[in-house]
Amino acid sequence: MNPREWKNTPSNIKLDTKFGPVLLHVTQGNHIYVDANSNSATNPNIGLTIRGVRYGVSAHFFRYGIKWEIQRDTGTSGLRASTALYMSRSGPYTNLRATEPSRSAREAVIAELTPHIQKWADSNPKILKEAHEAHIYNETSKHVEEIEKKEAEIAKLKQEIFNLNGTRFF
Repeated sequence: MNPREWKNTPSNIKLDTKFGPVLLHVTQGNHIYVDANSNSATNPNIGLTIRGVRYGVSAHFFRYGIKWEIQRDTGTSGLRASTALYMSRSGPYTNLRATEPSRSAREAVIAELTPHIQKWADSNPKILKEAHEAHIYNETSKHVEEIEKKEAEIAKLKQEIFNLNGTRFF
């Protein structure tokens, strides 16, 4: 079994917005992960400032038809809606509740990021294609490796049966 080389998807693409710069990570041809220092350690120069308040932000944008937008809630779980846009006030807060963004700050981020993501994606079809191809390669490689592992396990079990019976069972 040969371990296959993982292909990296395009990432750390800087995009400027009126609230500050963000980094794009194009994980698939239809998915862009937006990071603006969401864990407060990624990059102190990246982050969004809305009405004087600094936020760490992460967002998942998907292509729906020809439109890019924040990941839609699938209706199967509230988890999608809560993880599609993560925001947290940056700073030395000791009360977690104090780090929660206001609803208007969340809406402002979505309103600001959406057209930027759309424009960037429309202008960079080659990067989206590269990400799509890397994603397909990586997923295929992962499945091929899993098949090879299972085939090796089956061969081992067949050998054990042979050793028990002294003859082929299959």
